[in-house]
Order: sequence, then structure tokens, then C-alpha cells
Amino acid sequence: MPALPPPGSKRLGPRVPAIGPQPADVLLVGLCPGRDEVILEEPFVGRSGTELSRFCDGETLPLRQDLRICNIDQQRPRQGEAPDGEEIAYWLPTLQAELITTKPKVIVPLGLIASRVFLGSDFTLERGHGLAHRSPFWLPAWTVPAYHPAAALHAPDLQSFFAADMDAVGVGLQFGFVERPQDTIAHPDYRLLPLDAEIPDAFSIDTEGWPDEPWCLTISWEAGAGYLVPHNDFERLAIVRKAVRRSSRTTCHQLLADLDVLAALDIEIPARAMDDTLVMAYNLAMEPQALKALGYRHLGAMQESYADVTHAAEEALTRSFIACIGATHEDKRVVTACTRVLAKIDDPNNLKTAKELWRNSKFSKVVDPVPRVTLDLIEPQSRAVTYACRDADLTERLRPLLFKRLVDRELEQVYHLDMGVIPIVNRMQHVGMQVDMPHFEQLVTVFGQGYARARTEIEACVGHDVNPNSGDQVAALLFDELGLPTTKMTKGRRRYSTEDKYLEAMRELHPVIPLLIAARELTKLLGTYAAAVLEQAEERDGVWLIFPHLRITRVVSGRVSAFNPNVLAIPKHSTRGKRIRHGFVAGAGRRLVSNDLSQIELRVLAHESQDKSMLRVYRRGGDLHADLGERVFGIKAADQDESKHRLPCKTVNFSMVMGASPSGLHDSLGKVGVHWSIDTCRDFIRETWKARPGVAAYIDSKHAQARRYGYVTDFCGRRRYVAGVSSADKWIRLQAEREAQATPIQAGAQEVFKAWMGNVWHDVLVPWLKRGDLAEPWLQVHDDLICVAGKKKAQRLGKAVRAVLPQMLRVPVLAEGKIGRRWSTLK
Repeated sequence: MPALPPPGSKRLGPRVPAIGPQPADVLLVGLCPGRDEVILEEPFVGRSGTELSRFCDGETLPLRQDLRICNIDQQRPRQGEAPDGEEIAYWLPTLQAELITTKPKVIVPLGLIASRVFLGSDFTLERGHGLAHRSPFWLPAWTVPAYHPAAALHAPDLQSFFAADMDAVGVGLQFGFVERPQDTIAHPDYRLLPLDAEIPDAFSIDTEGWPDEPWCLTISWEAGAGYLVPHNDFERLAIVRKAVRRSSRTTCHQLLADLDVLAALDIEIPARAMDDTLVMAYNLAMEPQALKALGYRHLGAMQESYADVTHAAEEALTRSFIACIGATHEDKRVVTACTRVLAKIDDPNNLKTAKELWRNSKFSKVVDPVPRVTLDLIEPQSRAVTYACRDADLTERLRPLLFKRLVDRELEQVYHLDMGVIPIVNRMQHVGMQVDMPHFEQLVTVFGQGYARARTEIEACVGHDVNPNSGDQVAALLFDELGLPTTKMTKGRRRYSTEDKYLEAMRELHPVIPLLIAARELTKLLGTYAAAVLEQAEERDGVWLIFPHLRITRVVSGRVSAFNPNVLAIPKHSTRGKRIRHGFVAGAGRRLVSNDLSQIELRVLAHESQDKSMLRVYRRGGDLHADLGERVFGIKAADQDESKHRLPCKTVNFSMVMGASPSGLHDSLGKVGVHWSIDTCRDFIRETWKARPGVAAYIDSKHAQARRYGYVTDFCGRRRYVAGVSSADKWIRLQAEREAQATPIQAGAQEVFKAWMGNVWHDVLVPWLKRGDLAEPWLQVHDDLICVAGKKKAQRLGKAVRAVLPQMLRVPVLAEGKIGRRWSTLK
């Protein structure tokens, strides 16, 4: 062991030596000690150590006392800091001596940086966790990289990955380790598509470039072969176009992105033939979604990243572009900015930093943007051909492996539901949402002024300026200066958390807290929505439109997500949120046609729980909130007061599956102006459970399913892995239990919605469009499908959309129709 820490070390405190017997079959290797480890002078103690220890049961892994456990860097880091390369190099001789003495059969590095010490700087956990590697660092042993148990404390979904990694180590110890897959194709055939190629009716396609600047498409129908078709090779494009038109299966990886580039090449994949390995990986839940990571895990295939392939060309293009501006521009300030950026580019590791510096410069607004790098600038061109063709080849080789796993896990129905929404979601991205630009310009001004007032009021309240968006400043104010009750610690345990949910819970404790909440809301509404709309709006044919990007593979429940901008997160009920929605309009002579699934999650809960009272209400066409009011308050529906009876019933009904607590109900009711005591909330929840006995049984069944299998399913089979239900950590266990009981309901609601969206597209919108009628999908937000239609046919479209509702549940599925000129006025 070194006598002294390295020069300029960032380490603090005493060393924490390795523990456990030597020799030992298993060596667990962390990066560096945490606070608890320094106090107890033992690696992997505290919460993360407890998580690790539950796998050391003598079955999954040997008992903890039979393991050897160490850290690479044996001193604690400063807050939030990790060892740099120099410090890791300093401790490597100690690690090497540890390996020689311990003689492990398997090394388990925990976390990304520790894994990279053994497997190289380009290793990623997404790509290789849980796989057995032959490590050049220590040849006699296997190296099985794993997620760090501390990461699982802060990201509950990582619990399942960490558990899978520990299981992989245990299985390897019991039955022998099998080296990760190796690529069996040493010399793939990547080249220009032959003009006499006989393309079968099932194949994979990939594209390179952008919809406004496509570079090529590539096609593969056999392992180890990929063929390129340049964007301007019309003869070869015609061959592929014909093959796609008659295909029975055209597979892409991230079809939603490829569809746009293919459309630019005048190629349209028939809906019946659409296939997507990204959606397959998403449905499998425990697989990475990146094609390169999937190729590594399942095929042992290595693939260069696009950034690596284009880096030299991008650097040269950026340098010449900015140098030209600096040499020709008359404004000396622009020339100075160019000089600063060029100095950054001279460092090969700083190209990204240099481009960010240029984009953030105010002078970048007065000149053209840096040109995009395309693959035709790559030298030699064979490298670009190999890069492009390999994606199609890997997609074709991965497809049967992933689809077999879908079948084995009975996920075909979920997969087909997800694929069924791709045509309507793709169309939705291109219809655009028309915006009222003067309205948003006014909102930017109003929100900006409101934020300035809030800052002034905060200063007047506490006697000094505080930045509401600075967690450090807010924590210092609330917990140090005002002495308010503390919350949980942040991830790095640097201070107490000031997340919005904690501020909401503390709202009544001091008059400054509502001001902080309001200021934060204004910041978000201003930057994320109002200003973002102005920045991203495009003028087309005299109207301004935004085109949000939609994704169907990001949310575990199956819900669609959006970005640039995230229009799905605009607050629905707040006054300011409604003002933002008011800025979205149908357009001249058009109307927005909204159809909102009625209480769909509660209907799915009735279906899943088979609670007799819920089934009876819905089958009779009744109102579940009114029914609960009758049962608990003894008051007929017609006589129930909105705030005294209906709002509490509605709040409890919707929060029931999430485990409504008295304090949670108290806070939720307070937001809508209903002020009940904690005791009243507790009594009301108790009476609700009495009225819905089937729900409690359903929750128990999902907890049991999670504990037995490590995952839960909805009624279509979609999975959510929740290994945290077996955690010794109370917070992780309770969080996992909430996910286990809620996800099948949330996901089940999305299965119904996706089946409906598929019906709407094929049975309503496509026929209308073929007739020349205006009928376009506008947005899917939560349980609401919004279309846009001509003013005179809006009512008819709404009825047609509701006529194709899927009846997949034990209770009727209904939708409520609304029509309006603006998003905020749908009624």
C-alpha cells in the first residue's frame, strides 16, 4: 500500500483497506469509499452495502464473509468528485497486488469507472453489464462488470439491472462462465447494391442523413452483408422502392426516424410490413435501445460511433468555416470570437466545446450556422460505406434474436400494439401545431415580469436576494437561516433537497415558500414552453407552426413522450398552463376535435381487480366518483356538493392505486381549495377501502407477482421489472411496491389507447384523407386524442373516432368529445 496519497490528491481522510479472505473466488471492486465506509473503515457499508449484502446469501453469491471487497482508490473523494486518471494510475499497483494475492475466479467491478479500469475507456455499462469478459488486466479471471448498488438507490429502475448482474455472477460461479458473444463474421461484405440483386420479401433497411439532406439508404437480407444506395442513384433507388412496396417485412431500428428520410427518397413502407428492433428492445424492458449496444450484447459486434467516423471531417469543416468568417468579416468583435473558437478547436478533445462556444456567441446569429458534416466528406469513402451498411446488417442479424425473446416472454401483442401507432404518430409529427405568435410574445413578457416581481417579493420577505432556481441558495435559506424541518439529502449528500415536491409539502410553514414555488413555475413556463415555442416555430404558407418530436419508446408505461418542445407536459389545470394552451389554434376554417377516454385508468383498475362495486357502476353506465360519495357520505349523486363530496372522491379514486396516504390526500385536496384535517383524510381513505375490497386484493396480487418473478405485467403482458421489492432499504422497497401496483394500470390504459389510435388511423383518418377530407391527427396528450378537421365536419369526425373505440375490458370503454378553435377552449 502506498505510504502517501498522490501529489495534489483530492482524497480526504484515512484509507479504507480491502476486507475478506485471501484467496477468494469473488473480488468485488468499487471505485472509492463513501462517507459511511470511512467512518466504519470498511468498503461497501451503509445503504449501498446493505443492497449488495442481500445478494451475498450463499446461493446467488457466496456469503459476504467469503468475498473479497475493495476499492480502486482507497481514500474518500471530496463531495461529488471522482478520481481522475492520475489518481487511478497511482493506485493501480495496489490493485494489481490485490489481484495477485486474492487469485479470484471472477472480478466484479461495480460502476462505470471501475469497469473501465478493467475493460477499457470506451466500455459502457449499457453495452456490457452482466457479460463475462476476458480482461487483459488480469487474464486468469473472468471480469463481469455490474451496475453500482449506490446508483440503484437513486434510480429505482437500475435495481433490476443490478439484480440481473448479481444473478449473472452467481450463475457463472455455479455452472461456469460463458464468454460474451463474439462476432462470427470476420469479413462482412459491404458495398454498392448490385443492379442485378434479387431482394427477397423480408429485409432490413437503415438510412443516413436527414430528411432535408438524405445521404443514402442501406439494405441487408443476409448476415454479414449490407448494400448501399446513394441518395442520387435513381436506378438503385427504384429497385429498393419496388422491393419495399411488395415486402412482407421491412425492419428498421428506430423506424420513426427512418420513415422521414425514406420519404425524402420517395420510399414508403406499407403499414403491414413495418418492423422495428428498437421497439422490440423497448418491449423487452431489460435490453439497451441503442443499436450498437444491442449488437455488442447479442452478436459481439463492434461498430464505430457516428461521432468517431465524422470527427476529423467535422473538425476540418468547422475550422475552415470559422476561419473564413474571421478572415472576411469586418466586425472586430466577430473576428475575436472566431479566434477564441479556433483556439479551442486546436485541442482535438475540444471540438464539441468549440462548437458550443460558437453557438452561444451572439455573433453566430448574424452568420450562417456551421455546415453539417455528411458521410461523403469521410476519407477514405470505404469507411463511410462500412459504417452505413453495418447498421442495416446488425439490424437484420438482431431481428430474429429479439423477436424470439418477445415470443418467449409472450410480448407479441404488446409489440403489435406499439407498432400499430407508428403511422399515426409519424403523421402527427408532420401535421404541426399552429401557434398564435403575438400571444406567445405577450406571454414571454408577462411571465418575465411575473418572475421579476416574485424575486422582489422574496427579497422583501427574507431581507436579501435569493435565486429560487439555485438549490444551494434555497437550502441555505430554508434550513440554515429559517431553521425549517429538513428534507431528504441530495444524491451527493451535500445538502438537503429543495425539489418542488418538498417545497409543496412545506408550503404552509413560511410565507417565502409559495413565492419560491411561483418563481420556479414562472421560470419553467417561460423557458420550457413560452420562449421555446417562439424559438422553434416555423413559418409555412403564412402561418406559424411547431413540430414536436414524439417518441413511443421512452416511458415504461408505454405512454408517448415529446420533446422540442415537450408539449405533453404543459400544465393542464393551472391558470398559467391554460394561458399557454390558449396559444395553440386550429387555424382558419378548422376546429380541434378532442376525444378523451373517460376514467380509463379506473376502468382498467376495475378490469384488473374485478372489484364488484366498480364493475357494477361502470356496467350500468354510472359515475364512480358519485358512487363513492353515496357509499361514504350517504348522499345521493344529485345532492352531492362539488368541493365537499365529489372532489375528495375523485382525488381518492385516482390516487387509490398509488397508495393514497392521509397526508397525500390532505395536500392534493389543498391544491383544489378543499381543506380537510389529516384525521378526516385518514377516515375517508379507510371508508374508501371498505367500499373497494377488490382493489386491495389486486394490490396484494401485484406485490406477490413482483416478489416471485421480479416483474409485474399488465393485462396485455407489458412488463415492468421491479427487483426493488426485495430490497432491505425501506424507501426502495416502498417505491418498488408502488410501481408494482400502479404500472399495470397505467400501462393497461395505454394498451387501450394504442389499440384505439391504430383503429382511428386505419378506419377513420386514412379513408377520410383518401376522399380529400381534412382529417389529421394533431396530438395525443395523456388520455386525450386530438385531431384537426374542417369546421363543418368536426362533429362528424368526433363521432367516427368514438365509433372505433376498442372494447378490451370487462367494462365499457367510453370517450368524451369536445370541439374548439383553441386548445384551451375545447368543450
